[in-house]
Amino acid sequence: MKNISLVGTIVLVMLIFFGCRPTTPTPTPTRTPIQLETKNPHIRGQIINVYTSGGKITGILVEGGKETDTVYDKAIVGINNETHIYFNTDGNFMDADSNLLEEGQTVEVLFTGPIQTSDPVQAIAIEIIILK
Repeated sequence: MKNISLVGTIVLVMLIFFGCRPTTPTPTPTRTPIQLETKNPHIRGQIINVYTSGGKITGILVEGGKETDTVYDKAIVGINNETHIYFNTDGNFMDADSNLLEEGQTVEVLFTGPIQTSDPVQAIAIEIIILK
């Protein structure tokens, strides 16, 4: 009987010891997927120019009419590793790659961070949705 309670005590101590040790924090998502579903885009328009560096698309020039749900009619949009790009086909969103962005496509863009109020405005995109 003593052996069983000794083993039980040892197991309990081990559980407490290993259960209370610090662990490496796991990254918590800081964004809701497809934010443009819940927020108005900063700009909606046509891609006029695609900017590249080292064979990678780093930005686009978007022009469109200022609408009731948009803020800008022209913008230089920066694209980085944090930018998420989607295709919208009849309300279904599919992940896309920045290399699929082409002149003539219609896109909606949601900015993140500071917006430089030059003409046109310049900002980094958090999300780009390719409409057509």
